[in-house]
Amino acid sequence: MQKRLAKMETIHALGRKRFIVRYGICYWGIPVGLFMVLFNGWQRGFSIIYVVSAAIIWPIAGWVYGAIIWRKSEEKYRHLLTTGEKPA
Repeated sequence: MQKRLAKMETIHALGRKRFIVRYGICYWGIPVGLFMVLFNGWQRGFSIIYVVSAAIIWPIAGWVYGAIIWRKSEEKYRHLLTTGEKPA
């Protein structure tokens, strides 16, 4: 339990914006976007319009994903701090 709390405190210390940029955009949005561009380019041929739109859309999707994960993580963190037990 203490290990989990320590990890959550480390994540919480990053702050919302840095967490979203790191985990949402850099670790999820950009890699998924690159994979989709390469996969679709390999299947259908590369299109500059698709590449540019993916470069815009996937980081935005990563921001949304990161914000959702941050909110869920914060709920768990606050629950753990107040009750001392892992949320269901």
